[in-house]
Amino acid sequence: MRKEMSKLWIFLFIFLTSGCASTMKPALLDNQNARSVKGEKIEDAYTRKKLSVLSVDAVHSVRAKKIYEAFLDDPTVIAEIEQAKEVQEIHGAPISQLTGDAIAGSFDSSLGGALVVGGAMYDATTFVYDSVKTKYFQRGYVPELVDGNPIESLKDAKIFLVEQLTQSLQRLSDQHNLKMKCITVPCNEVSGFYELDVREYQKDFAYQPDTVYVFYLQTHLYEEYENGVRDLALGFKTKYGHRNAPRGLYIAVLSEIKKDELGNPVIIEVDVAGNHRVQSTVDSKDISDTLLGHNIFAGIYSNPYMSMVIHGWGMNRLFYNGNVYKYLEYLDDEEGMVDEKINLQMEAKRLKMELQDAAE
Repeated sequence: MRKEMSKLWIFLFIFLTSGCASTMKPALLDNQNARSVKGEKIEDAYTRKKLSVLSVDAVHSVRAKKIYEAFLDDPTVIAEIEQAKEVQEIHGAPISQLTGDAIAGSFDSSLGGALVVGGAMYDATTFVYDSVKTKYFQRGYVPELVDGNPIESLKDAKIFLVEQLTQSLQRLSDQHNLKMKCITVPCNEVSGFYELDVREYQKDFAYQPDTVYVFYLQTHLYEEYENGVRDLALGFKTKYGHRNAPRGLYIAVLSEIKKDELGNPVIIEVDVAGNHRVQSTVDSKDISDTLLGHNIFAGIYSNPYMSMVIHGWGMNRLFYNGNVYKYLEYLDDEEGMVDEKINLQMEAKRLKMELQDAAE
């Protein structure tokens, strides 16, 4: 079966990168471009292991255990712990407890020994998922202190994360001369729609809409369970976070949404988990898996308090702190599965030139 799938992938790759690609629909071609990007090898072992800790949403808990062990065994981490006067004060638990909690996979005693991450549950012995459908694991991490002030409530935590998202979008807009506005009233700590005029930005992509929309939904935010290993990788101790909810944090990049006779997006209210009513659209195109969508996501996840892992056929990515990485599931856990750093804008220009050369 694996050989047959490999043959199918090779056939699709040849077809999609041949002259036939010029006749493909732009969004489909841009999806293929998102899968075809190249990265630069990450040489530093500590960096690979740290980023792998932030990518464990996409792997079985047994694999996650090995990733945590490799990170804790790294000389840089060991030195950091030894230099700390009191690990209890800095990281929230003695290192023996940190290691035990992470490896046992019992981050929350109410889960009966299962490890819950990123909205999907991975049992210690059984792992079932659709290997073709792309999965998005989106997380928010709220530190105990922000500018020296404690986060004291779930609402404050939600507001903090939406502020991070909004500031990241504003940086992206300022950098690329995009026009950005909230098209729902209000864009609050639960949900919102932002409209981005990307006519000055989309020229390097196969798919070139004039406008894209960023929709976010934040329903479930929890007082964070102890995960000292992840907190070590983040560099701060978390107080609240997203977990065990398919839409605890949900961010999508959309285009071609339905508009009324005045040209305004048709906004409807929908019910979501937690009995929240949020605003949404109808008949929109989700472009989250295109190269244009990935570039927008790179702008959204340009802070240390949010991350996204994409797990899909030919598209395994980590978006974190302004960078995009590629991870390989088969890479040795002791080396870290995050293997390459991707310059998406440079890759968009390269793929555009290759397509132009093929058309000549």
